[in-house]
Amino acid sequence: MTNPPHTHTEPANTVPRKKRAWWRSPAFIVIGLLFAAAVFVWIGKGVAEDWDTLSAHLSQASPWMLALAVALQVVFALCIGLCYYSSLRLVGAVVRMPAAIGVYLASQLGKYIPGRVLYVAGHIGLATWLRISPTQAVLGFTAHHIVLLAMGMAVSAPLLGMLVEQRLMVVVAAMTAMGVIILASGLWVKPFNAFQRKRRKPELESFSPGWAFAGLLSAGCGWIIYGCIAIVFTSILHPGLSSADSIRIGIASVAAWLVGFLSFLTPAGVGVREGVFVLLTRTVIEEPTAMAIALLMRILYTALQLSFGAIALTYSIRGRPDRTPGGTP
Repeated sequence: MTNPPHTHTEPANTVPRKKRAWWRSPAFIVIGLLFAAAVFVWIGKGVAEDWDTLSAHLSQASPWMLALAVALQVVFALCIGLCYYSSLRLVGAVVRMPAAIGVYLASQLGKYIPGRVLYVAGHIGLATWLRISPTQAVLGFTAHHIVLLAMGMAVSAPLLGMLVEQRLMVVVAAMTAMGVIILASGLWVKPFNAFQRKRRKPELESFSPGWAFAGLLSAGCGWIIYGCIAIVFTSILHPGLSSADSIRIGIASVAAWLVGFLSFLTPAGVGVREGVFVLLTRTVIEEPTAMAIALLMRILYTALQLSFGAIALTYSIRGRPDRTPGGTP
C-alpha cells in the first residue's frame, strides 16, 4: 500500500498579505519628510537674510490686523466644515450641522500622519461613529473633495493658467466642471446603486441635489477667505502693494494649498505648499517676504487646526447619538 503524495495546504484562517502602496512605504515617507525639512531650511535662510526689515514690519503691525488673520482662519475652517456638512446632506445623510463640522475638524488631525491613510479613515470612521451609514460616509467624503477641489480650481485658475500650458488648464477645467455637473445632477446614483446591488452592499436611499449648491457656495466663500489671510499678512510685511498684486498673492495662496493637498509627499502638504507659494509670488514681492508670509500662514493654520481638531475629536466621540435618522440603526 503506497502513501498518497504529500500536498501542502495553507491553514484555513490565513489571509494573503496585500502589497503596501508605494506612497505608504517607509522610504517614500522619509523622502517626503526630508523634502519638507529642506524647504523649511531654505525658507529659514531666506527669512534670516532679511530678518531686520521683516521684524520691523511685524513689530509695527496693528494687533487688529493679526486678530483679523486669526478670525479669517477660523471662518475658513467653518466654511469648509459647512461644505462637508452639505456633502453629507447631498447624499441623503441626516446629521446635525455641529456634528458634521466636528467630524471635519477632528479628521484634519490625520493630515499630519504621513500617507494620508489616517486622514481618510478619520473622515469615514468618525462619520460612521455618528451613526451615518458607511455608504453615505464614503460618498459624502468623495463629494466634499470634488466640490472643494472644483471651487479651488475655479478661484486659482487665472494664476495657474499663466504657469502651465493653456490647453492643459482648459482640459482640467472642463473635467472639473463635468465632475461637478454629474455630482449635482445625480446621474451617477442609478449606476452606483446597480453596482451596489451586484456586490450585495447597501444602496444609496436618498439624494438631495439642492445641497450641491450649498457646498459649492460654502467652498467658494472659504477659498476667498483663505486668500484674504494671505493678503492680510502681505499688508503687514509689504505695505503699499497694489490691489492687483495683493489679489494675485491671495490667489497664489489658494493654488499653493491645492498643490500641497494633492501632494502625497509630505503630511498636510508641509513644505510643498510653502515652496509653491514662494515660486508663485516671487515676481510680485521679494522672496524673503514671500517666505515669511508662507511661514506665518503655516504656523497659524497648523496651530488652529490642531487645537480645533483636538476639541472636535473629543466632542465627536462624546457626542455620539443613540440613533440618527437616515443613518444605520
